[in-house]
Amino acid sequence: MPGLLDAHLRHATHYESTLREVRTMYLAGNESVQAATNLLDKEWLNIQAGQSWCAKFSDQIQAATRLCDDYADAGAYVLEWRAHPRVRIRWREAALLAAKRLNLPGSEGAHLSDLGVAYSDLGEFAKAIGYFEEALTIIQRINNQQGEGNLKINLGNAHYGLGNFQQGILYQEQAVNLLEEIGDQRGKGAALGSLGNAYFQMGHFQQAINLYEKRLLIAQSLGDLRGEISALGNLGNSFAAMGEPLKAIQYYEKGLALKQQLGDRQGEGIALGNLGSAYMDMGDPIKAIDHHERYLSIARSLINKTGEGSALVNLGIVYRNLGDLGNAMACYEMAHAIFAETGDQRGNATVLGNLGNIAFNSNDFQKANDYYSQQLEISSEIGDRLGEANATYNICLALDELGNRAQAKILAEEALVIYLEIGDSWSSKVQSLLDEWNNSVK
Repeated sequence: MPGLLDAHLRHATHYESTLREVRTMYLAGNESVQAATNLLDKEWLNIQAGQSWCAKFSDQIQAATRLCDDYADAGAYVLEWRAHPRVRIRWREAALLAAKRLNLPGSEGAHLSDLGVAYSDLGEFAKAIGYFEEALTIIQRINNQQGEGNLKINLGNAHYGLGNFQQGILYQEQAVNLLEEIGDQRGKGAALGSLGNAYFQMGHFQQAINLYEKRLLIAQSLGDLRGEISALGNLGNSFAAMGEPLKAIQYYEKGLALKQQLGDRQGEGIALGNLGSAYMDMGDPIKAIDHHERYLSIARSLINKTGEGSALVNLGIVYRNLGDLGNAMACYEMAHAIFAETGDQRGNATVLGNLGNIAFNSNDFQKANDYYSQQLEISSEIGDRLGEANATYNICLALDELGNRAQAKILAEEALVIYLEIGDSWSSKVQSLLDEWNNSVK
């Protein structure tokens, strides 16, 4: 078998080098990104085969052990826009074992960090934080300042996912300062964008826009198309949230063009979904449905269950706003089945909240209460503080309609506490409702 073993090793070595070449071209930016995409498309099956062989024999052949570690490093950045988080987790778990066998603490920290990113992408933020904190301990021990800065960006993002915005902001500000100090402009841009995300989620949209614009300028100066796409999408989201859908559409369309240039079909679908929501805000449901259906088609063609569920939720929202509750319910139920199948608890909670909204709009307040209660249970279980606050507030509205204002006021106060703790602007709306209830009798 030596001849066959050597052939497998040569194949794996060659395609690890190919993947590393893709990464180098991608990081060069501008027109090199398209060349990187083309090469990856051409060799993706061979790259996967090489990595799989290394992972299988990592505990038996030292050369395979080293290559298993190298594949994950070569795939940094690239895998984030090509592979599903579960695929990335498989690669990184195999690489982590290899790094431990080879006693490579730097690699071990990098693999732990990317495992955290993958779990964040799945919405499992508490698990992600565990990986990030373990990685941070290693990275600080070996004095890798760039790695430390990137980890603090990731920790900040994960804390946002749990609704811990103030803690997240502290990490992002530390990352901005550290990465600026060592001259890492790409990393600094990413940190500024992530800092903007906190202010966006707290409802401070102008502050978010200021940070996203800085992120955009840095990305454009570096030829960092991925960074540019991220900034354009976030600017679109901010203007949409401020009630300026026309401006939002302009940013979304710029981002869509770049994603199409890169051949990023998954990103293209997300951009189409954002455009669909913006067109709905413009009062154009026909265009909204068209864009969401195009997103749905792309997600299904890529077997991207997360994207498929998201597109169905978006379509459900359009149909609900049109008063077509039958089609809205059908979309939500399909999304619910998908999220249950994939174990996407955050997606499941979102669907349950939307099902509750349909029941509420249909004056079936008991059913609405049941859906919102399920949403609350999941949000509490996964540590989603914002989701927990939203569900609690919706339950209080349903209970008030059911004639139980006393209990509704208790829940409104609980929701208010959470909104204030996480710095969410919805706190003012809840406070206004409580003031109104306290000044009236029902």
